[in-house]
Amino acid sequence: MSSFAGGPDARISTALIDYFSGSIDINAFKSAVESHKSPAFRCFAYFHAMWYAYLTGATDAVNSFYEPLLKFDKFTCPSALQFAQKFRLQATASRTTTPLTPAGPSAGASSLLTEASALYRKKHYDEAAQKYQQLLQTQQKSDDAYVGLTRAYLAKNKLQEARDTISKGLASADSPPMHIASGEVLFREGKLQEAEAEWV
Repeated sequence: MSSFAGGPDARISTALIDYFSGSIDINAFKSAVESHKSPAFRCFAYFHAMWYAYLTGATDAVNSFYEPLLKFDKFTCPSALQFAQKFRLQATASRTTTPLTPAGPSAGASSLLTEASALYRKKHYDEAAQKYQQLLQTQQKSDDAYVGLTRAYLAKNKLQEARDTISKGLASADSPPMHIASGEVLFREGKLQEAEAEWV
């Protein structure tokens, strides 16, 4: 399968990255997903977003992504549907309604991380990458920095740099957000099965 260098595949991939970073809302994300003609890719995108919502305890977002998944038959993406049901049940049982908080600055984040995230949201990807790189010089195990830098590279279609960054990050600071970002890289590389393995 070829790499997603352009067309609707690239738009969905970008929408996933932008949604995880907080640059677009759920409605904008769904609109981008629905523009794709392939049921398999739409299912993949919805489940990827649902899994991230599950990890962050956002029950409302989990349910929002679960509904469109029900439109797909069991042959389109069987493992995604299986795990989606599991995530929905567990998310509902937890009764958590915490808003989705994409990977990015937290209350105690450094000023560099805050600046980098702000630059990314403004689509100043090169400047954001520089800030994330500066942060990694002092916080070598910052998953926020690795994830942010990976997404900045993806936004610039620098797939090799993104791959190198997330591989290094996983080796030093393994965490759920890192695996999500790794899945995003694999998704952009056209490796759906490998990407799925990162988020199930």
